[in-house]
Amino acid sequence: MPLVCNLPVGGRTKCSGDRCDGGITCSSPGCEILCGVGACSGGITCSGLDCDVACGVGACGGPVNVKATSNHVACGTDACSGQVTCTGPSCDIDCQASGACGGQVSCGGASCDVLCAPKACPGGVCCSAASCELHGNPNQCSL
Repeated sequence: MPLVCNLPVGGRTKCSGDRCDGGITCSSPGCEILCGVGACSGGITCSGLDCDVACGVGACGGPVNVKATSNHVACGTDACSGQVTCTGPSCDIDCQASGACGGQVSCGGASCDVLCAPKACPGGVCCSAASCELHGNPNQCSL
């Protein structure tokens, strides 16, 4: 059953091509998961307007890939491991650890965000402030 998608105005789960952060598949590029009845399935739970990874025993092994504010992992007792730390209600990459941010990822506050630079934000995702944000049409991106 395909995930429910809407225009990029509600949830925070971002899509790149036909994939969402956390391995969530989108029905079409540039969509967002609409968190409602039946919208989230298979280890995914509703948190606010977006679908977040449900963090259970052994489910929050690090490093967890957190891009900007998308796909946060629920942070509970012993939920974060490796180079992952609890920041508020989610598991974010610990920017204090040396080498915690690799590739085209940089430290922003207490977590690792996608470094916003030309070619850093692929297919349908483009620069907004210091992170990569969803845009339904790549032509809307002005890097």
